[in-house]
Amino acid sequence: MKKPCLVIDVGNSVLHWGLSLDGQHICETGKLRHRQAKELVSSITTTLSQPPQVLVASVNPKPMPMFREGLEKYGNIECLELKAGSNWQPQVQVDHPGEVGVDRLINARAIKEDQPEGGIVVDHGTALTIDWVAAKGIYAGGVIVPGIMMSTKALAEKTSLIPLVDFAKPASVIGKNTAECIRSGLYFGLVGLVQHLVALIREQNNPHAPVIVTGGDAEFIVRECNFESTYCPLLTLQGMLKIGWDINFWSQ
Repeated sequence: MKKPCLVIDVGNSVLHWGLSLDGQHICETGKLRHRQAKELVSSITTTLSQPPQVLVASVNPKPMPMFREGLEKYGNIECLELKAGSNWQPQVQVDHPGEVGVDRLINARAIKEDQPEGGIVVDHGTALTIDWVAAKGIYAGGVIVPGIMMSTKALAEKTSLIPLVDFAKPASVIGKNTAECIRSGLYFGLVGLVQHLVALIREQNNPHAPVIVTGGDAEFIVRECNFESTYCPLLTLQGMLKIGWDINFWSQ
């Protein structure tokens, strides 16, 4: 009987995980704070008939010691952390491959078969990244800007009178109070930024390039932007499943 496959994406703010029973389709997902990393595997394995194989990718090293500590109690769990260039060799066309976040490379792998001529991946998490994936899944670079929550916190922390506000779509682009002004700037400003960057990437690479949107704060981009896109909230986790087969990690 095939072992379950557990993929874990350790981001800058939270951990996203996905469970697959066949190595192809994710049947259960979850999100945890970094401080809960120690309990992650134990909370998932209680519902399984046998221990899973675990594949981890991290852009934040801080939670990893807690995760490994929680994993130590299960001596029979096979776990591998994806590290591009050592145990996984993605296709890249950039100046310094070692500087690229592993999640961005995984996203490129995720769309390789579905978008053989290339595509644009918009990933909106703590940071917003917009990446050009060339034909055959080659990661060819991209753009990094602060995400919504990072921008909101920066405004509150770096100014004396601007408060920290919750993110929501404002009723009008013209705010009538400070909170509305902030929401308008962040919301409509980010939409305009994404639209402009996508247009430039298409102009310089492929005018008909499809756009794939992912990330915890990304769904509003699909609704608001003036281009057609596909929303894939599990894109990174699905990419990890595919890589597990590429490197012969999953048991047959």
